[in-house]
Amino acid sequence: MRTVRYFPAGQHCQDALPGDLVLVRHTGLVAAAIRFVERLRRPRGVLGRFWDEYYCGWNHAAIVIDGDRISEEASRGDVFTLLSTYVALDYAVVHFDGRPQDQTDNVVKFAKSLLGSDYGYLTFVADLFNACTGMELSLGWHDHMVCSTASCRALERGDLIPDRSPYSVTPAHLAWYYDVPYQP
Repeated sequence: MRTVRYFPAGQHCQDALPGDLVLVRHTGLVAAAIRFVERLRRPRGVLGRFWDEYYCGWNHAAIVIDGDRISEEASRGDVFTLLSTYVALDYAVVHFDGRPQDQTDNVVKFAKSLLGSDYGYLTFVADLFNACTGMELSLGWHDHMVCSTASCRALERGDLIPDRSPYSVTPAHLAWYYDVPYQP
């Protein structure tokens, strides 16, 4: 079971817990391009309009480490950031009620282990190929990941069993797995 809380721009989550998933909507060209590619990458059997309107509003994902600190993939690699840096953006926090403590610990431990790893630029190439062809190509190099891959792999240590390779998961897929529609 999970609890979803939405924080529109100007509001901030004061009580995120370790292992929570954070989904963010950035502004700008790169964020818009990610959301465009997400629209083309919907799961089989999911209606396009439903997918587009409900889940493709998110373009970034992170895992809460403790308090206000999150682990996220940024252009400079995996870094710890303060969740409060997103107060000017729309975001959602997904808490997993009833998850065994050892699973939560494993989610956090994995997210922490990524600190300092490089960003997964090759995944962008695969996502673009997949969006244009409808095929599933996964490209990765060592521990270089994008935000949704890192979050997916961390959440696999909890209860997530994705329907595709973690290297093909987008923030919209994470939103779909946990039913977190974007609510402007």
